[in-house]
Order: sequence, then structure tokens, then C-alpha cells
Amino acid sequence: MARVCGKCSFGLLIEAPQPVAPDSREAFVIVDHDLRLQAVGWRAEKLLNVLESFVVGSDLTELLLPIDWEKNGGGVLTDAVFDAVGDGHMPVPAHLVVRGVTDPSLVLRARIGRCGPARAALIVLQQQPARPRPA
Repeated sequence: MARVCGKCSFGLLIEAPQPVAPDSREAFVIVDHDLRLQAVGWRAEKLLNVLESFVVGSDLTELLLPIDWEKNGGGVLTDAVFDAVGDGHMPVPAHLVVRGVTDPSLVLRARIGRCGPARAALIVLQQQPARPRPA
């Protein structure tokens, strides 16, 4: 299950277009066409308070949900993933606001696009600052 080489400390290698590719400071997860988590970067592990070995193979919606999922369900997130892994042309990544399932107060900006070589969706996560509650 180890996704990092014990000798060189390098891990999962993916290809992604520049507009969606994460930089070295960004958290990311990789999801397949069945919405199953295939990889969780170490920054995403820390951000979402999960271990990759426990969540790989589980459904994306067990980890992340759209910010307004109570009103609209998970459709906008799953649609973005299906667009990324589909056969159609996806010139620009989708941008959504999502939240953590285990910590609903965790608000994240998600950049979703295609990656590979096995076609999958790359979801790059950035934490949003907490909004002050109205008085």
C-alpha cells in the first residue's frame, strides 16, 4: 500500500495540465471514474485529518461534499469529477467550494481537472479563511 519509495522519498507520479496541477504546497486527492479515492497527498492527509491507507477505495463523498450539499446534494462535485474523467474535452478546471465531511467547518476551494496516465480526476484543495459569524 505504500505510495512513497523508502529510498528516494518520491511517490505517486501523475500527469496533469498546468491549470490544474498542484504546486508543492497544495493538498490534492485523486479520484477515479467510480468516485473512488485512489490517492491522497500528504498535505491533504493533514488538512482533512485522514490517513491515505484508510480512505483509498472509499467514495469521494465520504471525504468531501459541496458547501451547499444540504440544498443541492453532491451533484455539482460528482458532475465535475465525471467531466474530468470523461471522454469529452475539458479545457479548464472546475472551481468549487467544498467542505470536509469529518469537519464540516473546514471550508476548501477545490480545483478539479483531468489527470493520468490512467484517466482520473485531480482535486487540488486550498483552505479558505474562516468567515466571521454574524452577530
